[in-house]
Amino acid sequence: MIDWKYGLINLVGGLPFVLTWIFFASKIMLGLGVVFMLIFILGQFWLFSDKSSYHPRFHPTTIKHFDGIFRLAMTVVMLVMLWLLPAKFTNYYLPALIMLANVIPAFFTKESAKEEK
Repeated sequence: MIDWKYGLINLVGGLPFVLTWIFFASKIMLGLGVVFMLIFILGQFWLFSDKSSYHPRFHPTTIKHFDGIFRLAMTVVMLVMLWLLPAKFTNYYLPALIMLANVIPAFFTKESAKEEK
């Protein structure tokens, strides 16, 4: 089962992280980088707070151990790319791979009932 809504929320929530990293790493338009950083931090608190229905505990995985195996594979890919590619490309692909390590497993979840407190 693919949870398109939760996966896309994670994707949109992670884009400011990538933009922040790129702006800070390129040292161009640092003010815009700070704006994206604040958007990312506030968005993460708002979207994934304990009372939100997008909190990860309300979205268990549908494929057993997929989350751990996929993140391990992404870590290996990142380390190989760090080793093989020139350092100037690191600031452009590394934040995207970090974001995708969270986003791709988010698509393979299902929404569970929110428990009442």
